[in-house]
Amino acid sequence: MLDGKCHLLTAGHIHQWGQLTTEQRHERISHALRVRGYKRDDSHARALGFHEQSHGSTALVVLDPEAVEPGRIKTFWDLEHGCDYLTWLRSR
Repeated sequence: MLDGKCHLLTAGHIHQWGQLTTEQRHERISHALRVRGYKRDDSHARALGFHEQSHGSTALVVLDPEAVEPGRIKTFWDLEHGCDYLTWLRSR
C-alpha cells in the first residue's frame, strides 16, 4: 500500500465496515475495504458497550479491465445490485 501501486486492499475481522478510495502516487486509484462479516448477536461486544453495525456484512467488488480510472473498480455493498451490474457488464 505504501508504494502507491495497490489497486485493492481488503480486511475484515473487527466487525466494522468501511471503504476508502484515494489517489496514490503514480496516479493509481486505490480502494481499501473492510467488511464486518456475518456475526450477529455478539455478547462480548454488548458486554463492552460496542455498537453493532447493521450493514457491510459483505461486499462485491467488480474489476473492469477495460474501464479507465477512476471507474475501473466498483464496490457494491448490496450483493444483488452488484450481480445485476456484473450481468449487465458482461452483456455489453
